[in-house]
Amino acid sequence: MNSNVSNIVHSNWWKKLILAELLFWGILLATFLTIDYSVGYSDGEELVFRKPYVLILLLGILPIHLSYLKKAQRIGNEMSGKRSSMIRSNSSFLKLISHMFFTRVIAFSILALAQPSIGKEKVAGTIKSLELVVCLDVSNSMNVKDMDGSESRITASKRAMTDLINHLSGEKIGVCVFAGVSFVQLPLTSDYEAAKLFIEEVSTDLIPQQGTNISSALSTAEKMFSPVEGGKAVLLITDGEDHDGSALESVRSLKDNKIEVHVLGIGSEKGGPLLADPLRPELGYRKDKNGQLLISKVDPKLIQDLATTANGSYMLSASGYPSIKQLLTEINQIQRTNLRDLAFETRSNNYQLPLGAALLCFLILIIANYLEFKSSTD
Repeated sequence: MNSNVSNIVHSNWWKKLILAELLFWGILLATFLTIDYSVGYSDGEELVFRKPYVLILLLGILPIHLSYLKKAQRIGNEMSGKRSSMIRSNSSFLKLISHMFFTRVIAFSILALAQPSIGKEKVAGTIKSLELVVCLDVSNSMNVKDMDGSESRITASKRAMTDLINHLSGEKIGVCVFAGVSFVQLPLTSDYEAAKLFIEEVSTDLIPQQGTNISSALSTAEKMFSPVEGGKAVLLITDGEDHDGSALESVRSLKDNKIEVHVLGIGSEKGGPLLADPLRPELGYRKDKNGQLLISKVDPKLIQDLATTANGSYMLSASGYPSIKQLLTEINQIQRTNLRDLAFETRSNNYQLPLGAALLCFLILIIANYLEFKSSTD
């Protein structure tokens, strides 16, 4: 007899749980569909979850229910044959209420974490401007393979530029290439993927007129900047062989116009032989009139003088994979100016609604627990 009563009570708990779950999720679904239809009808936006993968946590409610049903069965066993069945019935009812609101707290909290989003909201913001022009040396001496003994200077330079772009976040970048003369390879842009493609195409045969005219490069870079006030900087990548001799004067001009100059010296002080023809390496290396190989070496003094004159920073690298952390630190410290205020639309984040529902359920849970405790002590 007691076993039959327990089974009946147990089956009743199952029925109550299933009915409560169906009612809860049915009302919730109807509410979401109503909101989705009304907002979607007005501005064409659909209800989405910014983090839909979080919803998988809702499956965790099932083992909580199973655990509760085991307790419910134990309560049913205790109720059978007891004269205080009415009191225990009230207590078990409050336990059911507590359990249901406990799972509702979990469900609404998970929905809040999934960040439901519907409609749009206006967001105010500002752009902090920084314009960076990279002047890359593409003279024949950049083909010298003295970087880690096997890498060419131009290859290492391109890697450094790509690494630089990977660390940018909103800054505009432009590229100027130079040898005997200079020209704009890439105007200032925030399209970093396009910038990487342009860098990949850089080679030492871009400019037929050979030499290393740093002054021309800095002059071209200065013209690339916009007239808008803000942070501006030049990163000069070269092996430091200045054939023109007026690089320091150009640096002073940039300094006077509040444009910072940082220098990355590429190459080793030991140096390496120059190719007779970079397009035909099988022709061997260039030699002087005495038949001696012409050796190209990085000029650390010129690189240091350029940075010192500009009150900028410099670093020397003979690595095939130059680390630009030091230069990045200096560039990130450049004072940036708020370019303009912006007002743009973005998807609204409506996590507050399920979070508010979770807090309300938590409050009811506290009340139910209090009443259950009071009922058990009476």
